[in-house]
Amino acid sequence: MSLVLDPAAQDLLFREARTANTFTDEPVTDEQVQAIYDLV
Repeated sequence: MSLVLDPAAQDLLFREARTANTFTDEPVTDEQVQAIYDLV
């Protein structure tokens, strides 16, 4: 089975995305960690 990203998703991931260059001291919540974990 082959999955293909639509052009808008490709643009977002590979052409428009930017790397964070600063961080805050704001804590990451358990809910945020779970949401990221659920993506993989």
